[in-house]
Amino acid sequence: DLKPSNIVVKSDCTLKILDFGLARTAATGLLMTPYVVTRYYRAPEVILGMGYQANVDVWSVGCIMAEMVRGSVLFPGTDRILELNLHPNPQNFVSSFV
Repeated sequence: DLKPSNIVVKSDCTLKILDFGLARTAATGLLMTPYVVTRYYRAPEVILGMGYQANVDVWSVGCIMAEMVRGSVLFPGTDRILELNLHPNPQNFVSSFV
């Protein structure tokens, strides 16, 4: 569950990821449910119930980085449908930062 509150920056500027309470090894073959991932950082695949793979973490990191730039969460939806509708068109998304 990658989210800002689970990331710590040490004094030497290295990052540490915390809270592995629900972590699974890749070899187990178990799928995580959409409810394990914090709402604002869930990838579309998780929202749609397609399972949790490594690319979902990449999505979460992107959401965290965008939040750092914007100063607010990228996808502030309150439910699954609203979150899916908030995912931007990539062409329009980049121009919103310029």
